[in-house]
Amino acid sequence: MKKIFSLTLVCVLLLGTLFALTSCSAAPNADPDKAVAALEEAGYIATKGSKIFDMFSVESAESVVAGIKYDKDSDEGGWIVAIYYKDADTANEHWDAIVKLYEKVQQFCSITVDFKESDLVINKSGVMIYFGTKNAVKAAK
Repeated sequence: MKKIFSLTLVCVLLLGTLFALTSCSAAPNADPDKAVAALEEAGYIATKGSKIFDMFSVESAESVVAGIKYDKDSDEGGWIVAIYYKDADTANEHWDAIVKLYEKVQQFCSITVDFKESDLVINKSGVMIYFGTKNAVKAAK
């Protein structure tokens, strides 16, 4: 009986791990231009450039990509902000400030837009820090 329980537990853990690995959204494309192209191909309004820097008060960034797609009749919409730095160390230095920015955006979205908390993500990947909805992160690959 203990063997069957142990084997069942191992199987559940392996399946859970497999599910977690396959369902996690991957980071946006490491190239900002390709991220914008991927977002536009998926129907998002996307942009990259210095005007976004002012809007998000981002310092020391090499590039910022923003994209949004709204479709009131489906769950395919979403938004993303991806901030690219010159190196991973610089991205790590700015992590805390970006988390604070993300929390402000999250509060604003909870008031104005109907996104569930579980749909939102913030993460680091190499030289990039990104946040937004899981759909948009997936679309920016």
